[in-house]
Amino acid sequence: MRERVFAASAILFLGLCAAVAPAAGEDTEAVPTLTVYGSARLEVAPDRLRMQFGVVSRAGAAEEAMQENAARMEKVKQALQKAGIEKGEFYTGQYRIHPEWDSPPRPMPEDWKPRITGYRVENTLMVRTGSLGMAGRLIADAVGAGADRVESLEFDLADPRIHRVRAIEEATAQARADARALANAASVKLEEVLDLRLEGAEAATRPMHVARMAEASMAAPDIVPGQVTVNANVTMSFRISRKEGKRESEPEVQGSSQK
Repeated sequence: MRERVFAASAILFLGLCAAVAPAAGEDTEAVPTLTVYGSARLEVAPDRLRMQFGVVSRAGAAEEAMQENAARMEKVKQALQKAGIEKGEFYTGQYRIHPEWDSPPRPMPEDWKPRITGYRVENTLMVRTGSLGMAGRLIADAVGAGADRVESLEFDLADPRIHRVRAIEEATAQARADARALANAASVKLEEVLDLRLEGAEAATRPMHVARMAEASMAAPDIVPGQVTVNANVTMSFRISRKEGKRESEPEVQGSSQK
C-alpha cells in the first residue's frame, strides 16, 4: 500500500534538569539533559469503505410502521447484495421507534392534553467493505430500493496498527536525528536515553458529507476516496556530557572566535 511520509517537525531544547530526585545524603547535582520532540505524518491510501443508510417509516400504529420499515429495509439489503455486498459486510446499526404527538391548538384550552397521532420507525444499516470503488453505485442502488437517508460515508483503514508502527518509527528516527544535530552544534555528547514517551499515535479518517435525503431516481455519484492521515509524536530525553578536549571557557556560540 502506497504511503507518503511528510517531514516531521521537532521542538528542541537544551537545559539542566534533575533526572531523578536524589535520596537524602546523595549528590544533588543536576543531570545535564537534551530533550527533543519528534513527529511524523503518513498519508496512506484507505482500504475500507464504511457507509450508513437509513429507512424512516411513519404510520398510525406502531406495528404498521414497523412492518413497512422492515419491508423497505429488506429491499435495500437485496439491492446491496445484488450490487456485490456480502451478508457479512452489512449489519443493523440502530433501530428506534418514536411516538408522534399532536401540536397544541392556539389558543390552547386549559384541559388540553397531548395525544399520540402515530409512530415513526428509524432503521439504519451499516456497510463495511473493501470495495472502495462501489460507493457511488451503493448510494444509488440503496436509495432506489427505498433508503431515504445516506447518513455517513467514510474511507478508513481495516488495520491501522501497521501504519501506526511505521509512524512511530518515523517520529522516533526524526527525534534521534535532531538530537544528534543539536548535540553536534552544541559540542556535547549524547549518552543514554533518560526518558522516552509516546505522546500519541492515531489514524485520522476523513468522513465525507452526503445528502441526508435523496431522490429514488438519482444517478450514481462519483465518489473519490482521499488519503488517511496517520500521526505519531514522541519525546526523548538524553543525558549529555561535554566532549573531551573542550575547554570550560570556550565560547558556546557557533561562529565566535577567540583572539
